[in-house]
Amino acid sequence: MKQIRFSEFEGKTVAIDASMWLYRGAHSDKNNFKNEPHTPDSKYIDFVIRKIDQLLKENVELILVFDEPRLPKYSGDNIHITPYATYVFIQVLIKKKYENVEFIIVRPMHNLHIWLIIK
Repeated sequence: MKQIRFSEFEGKTVAIDASMWLYRGAHSDKNNFKNEPHTPDSKYIDFVIRKIDQLLKENVELILVFDEPRLPKYSGDNIHITPYATYVFIQVLIKKKYENVEFIIVRPMHNLHIWLIIK
């Protein structure tokens, strides 16, 4: 797979699989992810926020897509991004009041009763 620098997207609109970014953030710190409560200061949330900030610095408009509350287990790591973890992350996005960031949930998130959110 070819690596692409964020600067290559300057001035463009990019859709991001936010669920996968949350998973990557959780996987990068999986011991803490499994043991810590999900809070706005969680490391997996910070991982995604840093990525968003990097793209916004390059004048990229973002569409964050949340398409699956539970990603499949990979290599037995037993990491699941729960609907609540996604909810906490969305609350962080709302509080940050980002310009040029929209987010969409394309499937219902179990008990959260969220079908579609567009900022």
